[in-house]
Amino acid sequence: MFYYGISSIFILGILVIFVVYKYFKQGDNYEDDLEFIYDSDKESDGKDIEECPYNPMNKSIKSKIKLIKSLDGSYRNIIEGYDYLNNEAKNKKKIVSAGEWLLDNLYLIQKEYKNIKNNMSGSYYENLPVIYKGVMKGYPRIYYIAKKIVYMTDGKINKENIEEFINKYQKHTLLTSGELWALPSMLKIALIQNISKVTNNIVFAQKEKDKGENLGNRLILHSDNKETLEKIFREQFSFNPYFTEKLLRVLRDSGLENPEIYKWIDENLDMVETNTRRITIFEHQRQALFRMLMGNSITGIREASSFDWKESFEKLSYLEQVLREDPANIYSKMDFTSRDYYRQEIEKLARYMKLGETFVAKKAIECAMESKDTEDKPYGKHVGYYIIDEGKECLKNKIGFKDKGLEKIKNVNEYRKVDYYIGFIILATIVLACILVYINLFNYYFMAPWQYVIGFLFLLIPISELVISITNWSINHLSKPTFIPKLEFKESIPGEYSTIVVIPTLLNSEKRVKELINDLEVYYLANNSENIYYAILGDFKDSKNEYEEQDKNIVQCGLDGIRGLNKKYSNDGSDIFYFFNRYRQYNEKEDIWLGWERKRGKLMEFNNLIRGDKNTSYNIISGNIEHLYKIKYVITLDADTQLPRDSANKLIGAMAHELNKPYIDKERKMVVRGHGLMQPRISVGNISSNKTLFSKIFSGESGIDLYTIAVSDVYQDLFDEGIFTGKGIYDVDTFNFMLRDEIPENTVLSHDLLEGSYVRAALLTDVELIDGYPAYYNASSKRLHRWVRGDWQLLHWITRKTPLNKLSKWKILDNLRRSLLAPSIIILIVLSLIFFSYPDRWLVIAVIALLAPILFDVSESVINPIKGVSLSGKASSWKIKVEQFFLIFSFLPYQAYLMLDAIIRTLYRVCISKKHLLEWQTAADVEANSGRKLKNFIQSMWIGSAIALGIAYLAFYRSNSIGFIFLPSCIVWFLSPYIAYAISKEKKEKIETLSEEDIELLRRLSRKTWAYFEDFSNEENNWLAPDNYQEYPENGVAHRTSPTNIGMALTSNISAFDMGYIDLYECVDRLNKVLSTMEDLEKYNGHFYNWYDTKSKEPLYPKYISTVDSGNLLGYLWLIHESMEEFQEKPIVNININKGLIDLLRLCNEELANIDETNYNNEIKDLQNWHGNIHSLARILKDIKEISEKVNIYTKEEQLYWNIKLICTLDKYLNNIYNEFPWIDLLSEENIELNIKNMSLFNDKEIALMKELGSMPASRNIRDLIIILQDIEEKLGSRNSSNDENLKKLYESIVKSRNEIYNLYKTIEDLKFKIDKIGKDMDFKMLFHESKQLFSIGYDVEKGRIDDCYYDLLASEARQASFVAIAKGDIEQSHWFKLGRALTSINRNTGLVSWSGTMFEYLMPLLIMKKYPDTLLNHTYNFVIESQKFYGRVKDVPWGISESAFYAFDVNLNYQYKSFGVPGIGLKRGLSNELVISPYSTIMALQIKKKDSLINIKRMIEEGFEGRYGLYEAIDYTKERLPKGKKFIVIKSFMVHHQGMSLMALNNVLNNDILQERFHKDPRVMATELLLQEKVPSSVVYDREEQFNEKIFINDNNVSMVRKFLTAKTTYPETNLLSNGSYSIMVTNSGSGYSKKDNMMIYRWKEDVTNDNTGAFFYIKNLNSNEYWSSYYQPCKNEGDNYEVIFSLDKAEFRRVDGNIKTITEVAVSNEDNGEIRKIMLTNNSNSTRIMEITSYCEVTLTHYNADLVHPAFSNLFIETEYTENP
Repeated sequence: MFYYGISSIFILGILVIFVVYKYFKQGDNYEDDLEFIYDSDKESDGKDIEECPYNPMNKSIKSKIKLIKSLDGSYRNIIEGYDYLNNEAKNKKKIVSAGEWLLDNLYLIQKEYKNIKNNMSGSYYENLPVIYKGVMKGYPRIYYIAKKIVYMTDGKINKENIEEFINKYQKHTLLTSGELWALPSMLKIALIQNISKVTNNIVFAQKEKDKGENLGNRLILHSDNKETLEKIFREQFSFNPYFTEKLLRVLRDSGLENPEIYKWIDENLDMVETNTRRITIFEHQRQALFRMLMGNSITGIREASSFDWKESFEKLSYLEQVLREDPANIYSKMDFTSRDYYRQEIEKLARYMKLGETFVAKKAIECAMESKDTEDKPYGKHVGYYIIDEGKECLKNKIGFKDKGLEKIKNVNEYRKVDYYIGFIILATIVLACILVYINLFNYYFMAPWQYVIGFLFLLIPISELVISITNWSINHLSKPTFIPKLEFKESIPGEYSTIVVIPTLLNSEKRVKELINDLEVYYLANNSENIYYAILGDFKDSKNEYEEQDKNIVQCGLDGIRGLNKKYSNDGSDIFYFFNRYRQYNEKEDIWLGWERKRGKLMEFNNLIRGDKNTSYNIISGNIEHLYKIKYVITLDADTQLPRDSANKLIGAMAHELNKPYIDKERKMVVRGHGLMQPRISVGNISSNKTLFSKIFSGESGIDLYTIAVSDVYQDLFDEGIFTGKGIYDVDTFNFMLRDEIPENTVLSHDLLEGSYVRAALLTDVELIDGYPAYYNASSKRLHRWVRGDWQLLHWITRKTPLNKLSKWKILDNLRRSLLAPSIIILIVLSLIFFSYPDRWLVIAVIALLAPILFDVSESVINPIKGVSLSGKASSWKIKVEQFFLIFSFLPYQAYLMLDAIIRTLYRVCISKKHLLEWQTAADVEANSGRKLKNFIQSMWIGSAIALGIAYLAFYRSNSIGFIFLPSCIVWFLSPYIAYAISKEKKEKIETLSEEDIELLRRLSRKTWAYFEDFSNEENNWLAPDNYQEYPENGVAHRTSPTNIGMALTSNISAFDMGYIDLYECVDRLNKVLSTMEDLEKYNGHFYNWYDTKSKEPLYPKYISTVDSGNLLGYLWLIHESMEEFQEKPIVNININKGLIDLLRLCNEELANIDETNYNNEIKDLQNWHGNIHSLARILKDIKEISEKVNIYTKEEQLYWNIKLICTLDKYLNNIYNEFPWIDLLSEENIELNIKNMSLFNDKEIALMKELGSMPASRNIRDLIIILQDIEEKLGSRNSSNDENLKKLYESIVKSRNEIYNLYKTIEDLKFKIDKIGKDMDFKMLFHESKQLFSIGYDVEKGRIDDCYYDLLASEARQASFVAIAKGDIEQSHWFKLGRALTSINRNTGLVSWSGTMFEYLMPLLIMKKYPDTLLNHTYNFVIESQKFYGRVKDVPWGISESAFYAFDVNLNYQYKSFGVPGIGLKRGLSNELVISPYSTIMALQIKKKDSLINIKRMIEEGFEGRYGLYEAIDYTKERLPKGKKFIVIKSFMVHHQGMSLMALNNVLNNDILQERFHKDPRVMATELLLQEKVPSSVVYDREEQFNEKIFINDNNVSMVRKFLTAKTTYPETNLLSNGSYSIMVTNSGSGYSKKDNMMIYRWKEDVTNDNTGAFFYIKNLNSNEYWSSYYQPCKNEGDNYEVIFSLDKAEFRRVDGNIKTITEVAVSNEDNGEIRKIMLTNNSNSTRIMEITSYCEVTLTHYNADLVHPAFSNLFIETEYTENP
């Protein structure tokens, strides 16, 4: 029997192994399947694949395993192939052309592979029908279709051919929605597998070529050794095409002429029935095929990733076409997400009922059609009612389907969900409490019954917390989030859905009113749409008096601000913005004057007001409100709430959807279906979250999340009712009707929950608002105290007879329960120490109750993340969760006291005193009144420490062991005030302070940098900044500029003013000159061309619009505008002018150090002691000028640069001072005493004013100064000054001064107008590809179209262009989320990947765009700098790599320019080949890492990288370019945009990010800045380790298609065709040929195989020997001493040697322009000088070939030619 058992187990084991083997073997048969498919007819439409039923779960799992296994294998194969080819390239082997494609584009394959793996979850495959018969058995049907498309198109897929194939396929078999959605991913999988197959082939070809090369080298080496050759001939070789072609090439290139070798090769080829010609042609064809397939597949992946599949999906979906027949015509008006939700629900129903999707949809349409006549239920006409709403049963009945099993039970009990939910929680709580009481107390017989009762009662609350947490967690994970459908209003909001956004708030100061008005402007710009209005609903702060002194000023400020907004944004004169304010009313209960019923009263009265009620307490109304009577919805926000871009439209769209409209049962006064109010999801703002450690821990994750669409909420998902927390949108009429007379006066503080319950609130979790979070624990505690008071005021609503349903009352009860949690835990602990044994067990229960919300994290906090110190916000890590728990536990005794105080106070006020029920403070007032010092926390929280001492005493009194168990907890509780104080300290950003020495260094660099703009942005260049200045070789200034350079010319003036290098007058003057020139420049659709000549102001050809340039310029224009706004509010005298002069004087001292002992040290001290007085400034300037002029005289021969600049600067300053303030000498102290006081014309006050006037220019803003001067002017004018010359001069000088300052002010206004006009004229839509949702690199004006290359990465210099285009409103913000966010990893750091890995790409936008803590961009900035530092250490050079000039020259000895980057952070291949350091990169990095950057800057200065205008452009460390013995070469030039970026970065570093702050003051930027606050994703795409020391050989030629000829005398002419698609060249190996533009011949050529002597030629004559020849064979018919022709895909090359002269001629066609390039290089190999003469010859025709044959003389008669010296 034992043996039978063993045998059975053995047989069973074999069977199991066989099944498993067969199972996995199926996955391994992929290649065979693939070949079968590829052998099939390309015209097949898929009928050979059997239709698939809905597959069971096990088939879906198997299908997933097979597909993913196949994908993994393909990817692994590609990686292995890449590694092999990359290693070959590093060894400088020639790589086949298809291999070059792979090496250049592996990053794309990596990204898409990771995306497929991450995005295709298990459930993704459940809905994909599986093929159950045939060669593709077990694979998803859509996968087969994808492979078929790839095969039929050779991988060259696009939207058009995909749609064509799918339409053809669906003529006989409809695809499911899931299949259509999966198609792009399946196409990518098929393409990756295609690439894998090609990779196998090219790796094989590469290996065979290596073998062929090795054999060829052996044969060459031993060609004279017959014995060795015989041994080689006896070896076995596979003469396949790749091996043979390479072998023959090596032999022929070497010139080997051994007939035995060639005979042996021919014999081997004869054995396989081929010859050298056929096998070479075949090899070339195969390589061309591989190149095509690889290129097409990679391009196909890129195409599949870029196009918007949504549009194609809806075009291809038959289900979509059926649903668009919706009788209510609502479906087509919904947004895409809502339509997709309907389709998904149809898909679920179809699968559940095992029916076709279109069949189910048609039946739903029929149901809607039959309900068309039901006027009282218009929602019944909408197809969605039968798909996602209560009409599902009607649909099932229509189909004749009946529910079975669990689904039947679920639907039967649909209306008793609330009873089951509440009942389960109560029952589970009681049962669990009884069990715990039994466990803890039953074994102790001396326990009295009352002790059981007490234990049970005080266990109920903690146990309920545990039960509710687990229950809600289970529901969230077992059910999917409810989605609320929305209408989409693309153009504008229809009048019937007019909406007003209101901020109900207290107005306590003019400053606060201005802030709120600014918020309204930001809301408007973020949600600009017709029929949306914006208003402030104000109350004055509570007072003991009816009126306060500042009330009128507050009202006037509000009215003026609203008037300004309407003037700015209203086009037709009608108001968009409103200001409403109520008068105070005396409240006897509160014994104070306040606004009636506070916020609730504001909203209720406002609702009545816009319904025509004149009897409200709104006595301040800013405009005509009659057109507000049509308002349908109100969006109410708190004062600290942000309304993100486009969120208002989504809220209105949700409310306006037919299924969401509220329906009221007026008899029962209940909303029976739909929703009268919607609450969006609330997230915490990034700035608020990071203010203190307290807010950081309890706010959870901050920042926008791209990946969360909708989240779970128990109440919404289970009962279709959410909780209202005061921020959302409501239907005015529903709100009014349901709440009228329902809430008694002076009884309810927390009205939000009641309002949501009455009007049936919904939670809209896919729309997000951003809210603030309390920064300090004591302030948060006060707010929590107020909320608990408000909750307990609703106690009687539980028993009161009202329209509230059970769920609403449960919500009230649940709030009360939560407020009892902390008190019940503390009381339970105390009771356990007094009455119960083992009190430590009760402590454990308390801890578990507190832990429950962490362990079972539920999303209730989504709607209210700031309601007290509780586990709130989505915790990003377990670390945060542990911190949350520790702090909650630490504050437990104090919170228990706080809750009890709030509860007892409220019960007393509700039941006894009936007073102070509306006691309330704004959040801002609470924070302002809460102390920040430790003593303040001790004063408010001492009771918590006292409770801790009491518990400790009880514990030790009970026993020492119990005491020591409780001791750690008691210590933490006792220290809770200090803990609260510590976590409430404001988080100071880790600001790296700079020493005085460091500041001096940076200011020296900034002053030098400014000198560039000072010297070259001048009248000669029309005040435009020229592109570069080359110091060596001495090419001087490049007189061209670009929009970015123009932007730098503008911003440099602002930075120079901030640094104190110019005064306001010069700053404004220079800006005005630049902007005036800009107005003269030719533009295209408002955009500036890529390049202009700075002297002529003419655009340079080709005319082109650069997206990056336009984005940069517009951003800088907005910055200038805000700077002008700021300057108008600043003193006219630059208060930093002394610092700027000190920088200049220090440079003068350096200049004088080696010449003379004279220096400016005393003057520097005087400037350091200057405090703003204009008189003393003029005196100091005069003193400095006197010394500088003396220095200039005795050092005239030296031509001191900085000293001369000092004199010019002083002249400008003094001239401007006396021009703006001509009274400066007249109002000196001695003149005031002498000329005014003695005349007794002025009183003491007026004399004091005139004395003070000297310091006013540096202390009063321009507006105030104009008013003061005007006042003095009027007073002087009223005196009789005609008899006193001094008084007359004073009067005239005051008048002149006022006029000058007023003109300056007016000029600033004009500048703002010019800037606005230039910005408005720029249309970014012309640079944007709507389908791809990406910006093109630019617009080719000559061709009239955008380029077919796009910026698709977030880490790009185009990020600024994307941001400003969105902020301007030209582009939808969805474009921002389309940009690639793939993370890369270097040295265990992660960040966004860019294309080139340059600092320019990452840090240039940072010059004006803020960084926010804990965000993706800020994380990336730190990553990039750490990666740059790491790479610098590896290479032992200073770090900082970006695009820059490098050590290579054009024919005019201008440095060349390109992008350089760090391998690993850039996708571009070959970044490690070159090493060029650009110092401006480090200067930009100062904004992130000051100290590290300073160390690097000092190192570069020490190594001599500093020049006249700051640090030089670059330092080239690339060994291949360096002269022998040199470690590096300094690129001694200065590029203007690098100079400008450096100056801006230094300004930010030295002046607290001043440029960023200004840019973000622009309301358009404020409305968009949330885009910069994105969370850091977790998945890393590019995680392959980067080898920094690798050297990649990049072969620019297509080596696989190169042909070489050693003679021109072939039997037939060998030809090479070169073309860019329009312009073509044919050239033969003798040098003859033609050039064509389309069908037009450029010069004469005759088709003559015999002579072959026509074309374009070059004659070369050696004047020393009088010999001549042609650069080709023709027409001289001489091959010289050596002749070689090389034909490749991109050029033709002719090499010849004539005596000691070597000639190389290259012929190519331009890719960008219709023209050809012929380049001749002559090398003199003799020891003597040779004088050469070159003559070109061709006969120009410019006509068709046949026309020239008929009339050859015409061309000679009518065509003229000319030679251009500098084309």
